[in-house]
Amino acid sequence: IQPLAWKLPYASGILQLLSVTSSVCLASALQLTSEGKTFWRVEQELRWSEALDYCRQHHTDLADLQSMNSWSSIKALYSLTSSTGAWIGLFFDVQTRGPRWSSGSIFSIPVWTSMPSLEEGLCVTLYSITLLVSLGAASCTAQKPFICYYDPAVGLGTVLQPAVSLTTSGKPVEVQIGRLTFKRFDQDRTWLAALQYCRRYYTDLADLHSVTDKADKEALKSIASKTEAWIGLYFNAASGSLRWSSDAGTSIPAWLKVPQFGPGLCAGLASYWSFFPRVSSVDCSSLKPFICFNGA
Repeated sequence: IQPLAWKLPYASGILQLLSVTSSVCLASALQLTSEGKTFWRVEQELRWSEALDYCRQHHTDLADLQSMNSWSSIKALYSLTSSTGAWIGLFFDVQTRGPRWSSGSIFSIPVWTSMPSLEEGLCVTLYSITLLVSLGAASCTAQKPFICYYDPAVGLGTVLQPAVSLTTSGKPVEVQIGRLTFKRFDQDRTWLAALQYCRRYYTDLADLHSVTDKADKEALKSIASKTEAWIGLYFNAASGSLRWSSDAGTSIPAWLKVPQFGPGLCAGLASYWSFFPRVSSVDCSSLKPFICFNGA
């Protein structure tokens, strides 16, 4: 999703951006109701995790097809499919080492199609060729349309966090600095999507205003790389200045060597050779790894 405004990426500004973004998605949605559940196909292309966030915010979850074992229900679902695969809620769970529904339903092999080969970093798509509805697999970081569903017995959203690996890079790397824990994720997201993720599961995108002494900078270097990773520093167009998304502090350590910033730019943290990490100004809609933090 292309950013439509980058004036206030904090409470009200984020909600404003999400509401505009959401209306774009809903405008292109196709809908059907089957077996008491309502399904929406959204043509806006997102990564699997972003599609999951969207579906849980506006409906119940990404499509759970576990109960759809009758040919009549699959025939109804055909109207939401095309030759282009769309994300559903099935993914490879790195904890159980097998397929799992993001809604929490117990998985069993469907009678109406064969299962694709799944491994770490793969999520499942639904597509059709002629009159056949089939399941496919693709990298969870690929951008695709997606299918949400709403179950009136469940309602909006779910608190379940699926153990899905978006890449094969292994567990996130983390470091403790004082009372704060910083964790780097090597799944590529836009700055706003990274912010949403960090606020949902941690405190916020990394706030480095209190990282000042040499030992702290050395520790932070252990989770930095040549590839910029989003942190919580961004250009606030309303004030015309840089700001931390956590609003926990206002100072920006001089050692970050912050370059010129402007509207639509957010901060990426990278480290080269033996130097301390430093900040780059990056288009906020770029896809980058990100660093969250926990603590006050």
